[in-house]
Amino acid sequence: MTIVALGLASFQLLSFGRSDGISFLDYIAIYLGAPIANLDTFIVSGSYPTSDLFGQMTFSSIITYIGAKCHVSDFSYVLDLPFLMRGEYSMGNVYTIYYSFIKDFGLIFVPLLVAFMAVLAQWLYRLCFSTSLSETKLILIVLLYSFVAYQIFFSFFSCKFYEEIISPGLVTTAIYVVLFGQFFFKFAPWFFDRVKRLFLRL
Repeated sequence: MTIVALGLASFQLLSFGRSDGISFLDYIAIYLGAPIANLDTFIVSGSYPTSDLFGQMTFSSIITYIGAKCHVSDFSYVLDLPFLMRGEYSMGNVYTIYYSFIKDFGLIFVPLLVAFMAVLAQWLYRLCFSTSLSETKLILIVLLYSFVAYQIFFSFFSCKFYEEIISPGLVTTAIYVVLFGQFFFKFAPWFFDRVKRLFLRL
C-alpha cells in the first residue's frame, strides 16, 4: 500500500509541482489516509443505508450493465462518491469498500460481505497448492487467484472486489485466461517450462 501511495504521490508532484504548499509527506499521508478519513466522515454524518437501489454501490458494475442492456433508466447512474475536505486538505472521493457496504446495506451486512471475500480468496489460495490438479489447471487457478487478490488489495480505495468479481468483466477475464492457457500449453509448452524453472531459482 505504501509503495502505491509513494508512486501516486510522486506522479502528482511531478505533474503539478509544489506550488500549493503541500509537501511530499503530506501527499503520502493524504493518499494513505483519505479513504479512512472519508469513510469516517460518512459514518459520522448520519443514518444508513442511504442507497436508492439494492446494492447500488456494491454491485454497480452488474447493475449498470443490466440497465444498459435492458434499457432500464433507474439502473444507469453515477456512483455517489462526493469529494470531501479535511481541514485545508482535499481528501478527494476515495473510500474504502466498507463505504459501499454501509451505504447499501447498513452495518449488519458488512461481516457477511467480508466473509464471502475471505472464503473465496482462501479457497483459491489453497487450490494454488493442490497436488491433485493438473499443471494446466494449476496455472489457471494461480492466475485467477492473482486477479482476486488484486481486487482485494485495491478495495482499500473503492469497492473494487464486487465491482470486478460480480460483473461481466470477470466472465471475459476467465475466457481470456482459459484461451491463453490452452494456447500456450498446446503450442508453446517450453514457455511455461522456462517460467517454472525461473521461479524455482528464486
